[in-house]
Amino acid sequence: MLSRVSTIFEEIKRDCQGRFGPVLFISLMGMMLLASYAIARPGIESLFLKEYGAEGLPAVWVAVAIAALIVVRVYNGFAGRYDFRRLYGGASFVFSLIFILLMVAYQYDVPHSVFALYVWKDIYIVVLIEIFWSLANVLFETKSARWIYGIFLLAGSFGTKVALKINKIFLIDLLGTEGTLWIVLPLLMLSTLMLKFVRAHMQAPLPAHQASRQVFKEGFDILKRSSYLGFMLLLIALTQVAITLIDYQFNAVVEQAYPLTNERNKVISDIYDTIETCSLLLQALTGFVLRWLGVGRTLFAIPLLLGSAVVLFALVPKYTFAALAKVASKAFDYSIFRAAKEMLYIPLSYREKTQGKAFVDMLTYRVAKGAVSALLLFLVYLDAGGVISFLCLGVIVLWLVVTRLIVRRYQAITLKQSS
Repeated sequence: MLSRVSTIFEEIKRDCQGRFGPVLFISLMGMMLLASYAIARPGIESLFLKEYGAEGLPAVWVAVAIAALIVVRVYNGFAGRYDFRRLYGGASFVFSLIFILLMVAYQYDVPHSVFALYVWKDIYIVVLIEIFWSLANVLFETKSARWIYGIFLLAGSFGTKVALKINKIFLIDLLGTEGTLWIVLPLLMLSTLMLKFVRAHMQAPLPAHQASRQVFKEGFDILKRSSYLGFMLLLIALTQVAITLIDYQFNAVVEQAYPLTNERNKVISDIYDTIETCSLLLQALTGFVLRWLGVGRTLFAIPLLLGSAVVLFALVPKYTFAALAKVASKAFDYSIFRAAKEMLYIPLSYREKTQGKAFVDMLTYRVAKGAVSALLLFLVYLDAGGVISFLCLGVIVLWLVVTRLIVRRYQAITLKQSS
């Protein structure tokens, strides 16, 4: 047993050799980015529930989907001209500026400023996380990614967990929900600063996309030419539909259970703190799980476990089980599923795993959420909220089917490349 553990650690050391600098500073970059989201998310969600209630969520999710369409087009335009380091710095600056404007608008009671803050929250994190993982996918190959991606996930969860603890124990009581949101700005600045050190440790400049005036169209064309990316789009869409349905149920329950804004902020922070604790444990095991089960079996196990949590809530629709389903959906999404899903892109061509990946990831995450939100609006109108759990279970079954199809293609490509 000890010799086996020793062999594994020797393998980790060999795979990660010579990459200490980039791994350290990219980890710190992700840590600060996700710490900023840990402050922004519970605060903005609490303000939103205060002003619009859970019934307002489907409308804002549709708005996020529309904004995502616009942002992906703009992002691909810049991705055609700049490498990922410059993209991250520029995007961070623009999102910080928009945040300042929206917070000032909120202070002066500008109508729908909280609605706009919610859209900002969902868009800024998906763009910066997309650039983060695109940077990682260019820097590291499949073999080292098994361990290094787990390190990145651990660093991000550590930053999130520390920020959530400080937020709950100290910041909310001292500054209030509105005041704590301003902490987002210095955290984004620190995240961007880490890129300076990453650049200093790079042995060669990162390749940039070829400039094009039709990069959005090119991203769509890459998707059309690649059945593999098409299945990736379906996989991500189904996971986001399931997670969105679970998220809506949780918010409806927590709104009723905790009507006061600051109290609700603390409860939501507690849930995200639990998510990060579970994520940390799973992330610490990511490399071992991927090595033991492999990418395919890992991707199958996740929807099976999540489906079990949804069944429990369907049978006993109480806060405890709504929270359990929420924690399970997010913890897997932030840990083992994220690493396994990112590894599916590594065998692809450079254009597929940059322009094609950006089109699939950034668009699908929010557009899928917007599409299911339109369905939720219809179900709320019909007063048919009781069917949501059963709808979610149906989506999870489809998730398993698509997983089987994409894993077959992944295994075929990796086998061909290794031969």
